[in-house]
Amino acid sequence: MVTPALVLLAAGLGTRFGGPKQLVPVGPHDEPLFVLTARDAVAGGVGKLVIVTRRPLRERVEALAAIHLPGVPMEIVLQDIAEPVRPIPWGTAHAVAVCASVLDGRFLVANADDHYGDGVVASLAGRVAALGPSEAIVVGYRLGGTLSAYGPVNRAECLVDDTGRVVAVRERRGLRRRGGVIVDDAGRSVEAGTLVSMNLFALGRGVATMLGERFEAFSREHASDPTELVLPDELTALIDAGRLTMRLVPTDCGWRGLTYPEDLADLRLAVAGGAVPSD
Repeated sequence: MVTPALVLLAAGLGTRFGGPKQLVPVGPHDEPLFVLTARDAVAGGVGKLVIVTRRPLRERVEALAAIHLPGVPMEIVLQDIAEPVRPIPWGTAHAVAVCASVLDGRFLVANADDHYGDGVVASLAGRVAALGPSEAIVVGYRLGGTLSAYGPVNRAECLVDDTGRVVAVRERRGLRRRGGVIVDDAGRSVEAGTLVSMNLFALGRGVATMLGERFEAFSREHASDPTELVLPDELTALIDAGRLTMRLVPTDCGWRGLTYPEDLADLRLAVAGGAVPSD
């Protein structure tokens, strides 16, 4: 049986952070976050890493992987040379779609700038074998534990029906605490316990191809504007079309990530096992 792969999304610009946050040393041996996630995935049975990045970062990504992940099979996919090329990134759904040719089975997707909590990725990897070609799992985190103290963030709310199936993964923008309440950029309050996606998915082997089909139509309409093909939105579109079924696996594990430079100290403390205030 083909072992699952892990697709790591490491092509982001890190605009709010001020640079390529996916390469910042955070671990006890100066590992970047993608290394910590990859180790967890391999412990859960993942057999190959597919790292999606861009040309200016390729050499550094390969060097870090060689140092910290020796012997782990790996493919590098360059998102910024995939046709059609444009100076503005095409988005996270496109990043998954361009991996279709190097994926031969079920796979996980994770951000390269998030710390998902010890054992969470390994646990998800253990669930992949049961997925059909058009099935998916999303890991849901409690919103209150995913905010930054240093500025607003975007999170994708997981909506489920009466049977427990996910019907949408809908982005909420500009989430922040205001006077003890979490609000979005429209001023609407959101419960701290709301389950949100942090782009940690298990996907059936047909999903990357489906996303590629979605991208072909999208790219014709948005070749010269900054609109991005966002993974939660596109998975929701596939659910709406009856082409994908998704279930939610909630976790109470802690999450930490990098959005702003000030997040780095809290993240390093969390990775080292220190106490960081969280909802």
